[in-house]
Amino acid sequence: QAHFTVEHGRVRFGLAAIKGVGGAAIDSVVEARGRANGAFDDVFALTKSLDLRLVGKKTLEALAQAGALDAFDGHRAQLAAATETAWGWAQKQQADLAAGQSSLFGGASGAGHAYAPAMPSVEPWGR
Repeated sequence: QAHFTVEHGRVRFGLAAIKGVGGAAIDSVVEARGRANGAFDDVFALTKSLDLRLVGKKTLEALAQAGALDAFDGHRAQLAAATETAWGWAQKQQADLAAGQSSLFGGASGAGHAYAPAMPSVEPWGR
């Protein structure tokens, strides 16, 4: 959510407290999470579900750096490094879907699973 909340006796950090993450971007993330019943497979599935007019590459990178994407496979350095690729890939997926473009391997772009790029190979950040 946008603001700090208490869940099961634990404080959940509010997305609005992350520098570089605005209200419209938060609304897009919360809305996408609601459509997906709260779960995404990876950073690429999340990014594909976002309104990319509201969530930019820098916002996605700030979310990764702050740990908001820690539930996904990979460490923070990988997630942060993957944000530009994920954003560009999602932008193409959304454009293809809007144009009614078909995928060679997955039927219509919105129907099958479009193959996402691999996570980059980078060194983990030190503590």
